Amino acid sequence: MSTPPAKRQKLDPVQVFSAPTPTDPTCQLTIRDLSFQTPLRKKLNLIFTQTSLEAHSAAKQELSIPLTKIQNVICVAAPDKAAKTWNFVVIYTVDETVDAWVFGVPDTVAKTAVGGTSFQVDSTVESYKTCMISAFKQFVNISVVEPSVTEFTSPLPVAGRPKDTAFHVISHRGAKEGYLYFLENGILYGFRKPVMFFPIDTIREVTFTSILQRTFNLLVSTEDNVEGEEFGMLDQACFDGIQKYTVKHGIQDASLSESRKAKKLGKAGGEEGEEEGELERAVMEYDAEHGDEDDFRDFDKAEAEWEDGEIPKVKGKRKSQAAPKVVQKLNMNQVVVANGEGDDTSDDEENDGTFESGDSDGGSPSGSDDDDDDESSSEDEDSDDDDDEDEDDEDEDMDEDGDEDEDEDEE
Repeated sequence: MSTPPAKRQKLDPVQVFSAPTPTDPTCQLTIRDLSFQTPLRKKLNLIFTQTSLEAHSAAKQELSIPLTKIQNVICVAAPDKAAKTWNFVVIYTVDETVDAWVFGVPDTVAKTAVGGTSFQVDSTVESYKTCMISAFKQFVNISVVEPSVTEFTSPLPVAGRPKDTAFHVISHRGAKEGYLYFLENGILYGFRKPVMFFPIDTIREVTFTSILQRTFNLLVSTEDNVEGEEFGMLDQACFDGIQKYTVKHGIQDASLSESRKAKKLGKAGGEEGEEEGELERAVMEYDAEHGDEDDFRDFDKAEAEWEDGEIPKVKGKRKSQAAPKVVQKLNMNQVVVANGEGDDTSDDEENDGTFESGDSDGGSPSGSDDDDDDESSSEDEDSDDDDDEDEDDEDEDMDEDGDEDEDEDEE
């Protein structure tokens, strides 16, 4: 028989979230178990003190910012969460470099918020968002900036929350996907490292590049970074909204600037000191070598003539053009002979004799060749007649054999 399990000892209830004691006057507000995304990716406790903003783990202090170094605080809805969550971005400067904290709070009442003597929190009514906005206003004297429909809205729906208004644009910085927000005080890119913020008064110009049918790129240049930061693969549906935002805030659009126009190759004659293009240089060298522009061959026309069957005609013309050269040579020989009559007539007399002998034989100097041709042709005709006679004899023999066979069959 098994023995029953031993009873557990009852313990007194422990208060998990206790209010700050009067002995710790520096702690003004504590919000526990907030999910940080950058610079650390873990759950930390956020603490407002009289001089700094701190983030603590269970064992130690992890992060700290002097309140005087905080420049901007931005609150936006997290676009990649199915349950609505607010991302707070705290932008600050340390050693003249700008960095940021990013942490999220749920869209619920502030159950884990504990206020101090100077900041009271009603955790049954007040939400995390309103608690944070009030704390930054009271302790840092900074108004939290949120997206507005008057600045920019995206026509694309929010993934998982189609009824919510989208204030972000999906973009890529290199291979990493992020989100662009166009706010009243600047342009924010988050939420992967590094989080980037471009205040309106520091933006030098923006440039729309790589504009395709579905996407385009946005290049944001500042006074400190003239070459700018490029964000790629933005949806074309957001182009008009971004362009209106730049016009509203007077941001220069450098998309059609002279420096971004296509460079011209060379001009004819080398105007304005520009170098000539490779094609023009090759044409000029060809002209100098051949002299006449008519020597160029129109390959398209030649191909058309070839398809139409006109190429043989061209070859015939070339042969006919070559014929006068032979005639001209013969004429030149005749001229030389005619001019040489007074000097030496012996060769002429011999030539006359040969021509006369040719005429006596039948009008041509090669009469014997004609006779041979006639004899060969007559022999061919005789052989053809003999073949025909042989075939007729064979046919008659076959007919006689056939008649004899028929007579035998009748008998």
